[in-house]
Amino acid sequence: MKPGIKRLTVTASLAVLVIAALAAPARAGVHFRSLSTTDAPQGQAQNIEVEAWVDGDKAKVVFKASNNPMLAAGSYLLTTDGGQSMALVDPEEKTWSPFDIGAMMQSAGAMLKGLGSMVKIEFSNHKVEKLAEEPGPAVLGHPTIHYRFRTSYDSVIKVMGMGQSSHNETLTDTWSTPALSDGGFGAWLRREPPRTGIAGLDELIASEVTKGVQGVPLKVVSVTTTRDQRGRESEITTTMEVTAMKEEAVEASTFLIPPGYERTELAIASPDR
Repeated sequence: MKPGIKRLTVTASLAVLVIAALAAPARAGVHFRSLSTTDAPQGQAQNIEVEAWVDGDKAKVVFKASNNPMLAAGSYLLTTDGGQSMALVDPEEKTWSPFDIGAMMQSAGAMLKGLGSMVKIEFSNHKVEKLAEEPGPAVLGHPTIHYRFRTSYDSVIKVMGMGQSSHNETLTDTWSTPALSDGGFGAWLRREPPRTGIAGLDELIASEVTKGVQGVPLKVVSVTTTRDQRGRESEITTTMEVTAMKEEAVEASTFLIPPGYERTELAIASPDR
């Protein structure tokens, strides 16, 4: 083969490789939708619908509909480390804020302590029990494991010396799939239940649930029953369910805070507001 022809052949081969590389699809991420509802007494219902994109440890969770004032419709959460740290972005105000539920609960607890002797809250008899771990039905084509936990504790709230006690019990059913492993799911599809703000109980729940539930939860139903000292009961049911999921290529810019957005701090209203 003549040198000129050989060089032409090699050049053509490289061109084919470059074109093939450019034409190859981006690494597939996951696009999903979920609906969370809370039914409480006196019509205190809450509904949050999200649309999210996950790629490895990165995630973007957009609130499509929400009556939670902190998580307003149109705002979204971003994480690049599997939900360990998150930013809440407000595209209308062009701002973003660090979003840490644990820190917010600690702040709320500190505010209560700041009331001194006016308000005292005591918790006792913390208990977390694992009641079930068994094969569950397929959800959106993914195999699941069904877990059931029972969490209970007693509380006494005293205001200006007047006290009221209650027993609180929560039954939580979780259908989790081991078929999904990307850390970014942890930005919204968390295995741990929402924090109560009760230090000892939160630590106990986190320890038991984290080691007891494997995979990514696709459906969670929690029923909390509170019985007061007179025997009266109230019930709150919270449901989170993934309603759609598919693989989808996700642009890297999806997980970036837009340039020019200013950082702000989320504020928790004090009790006197």
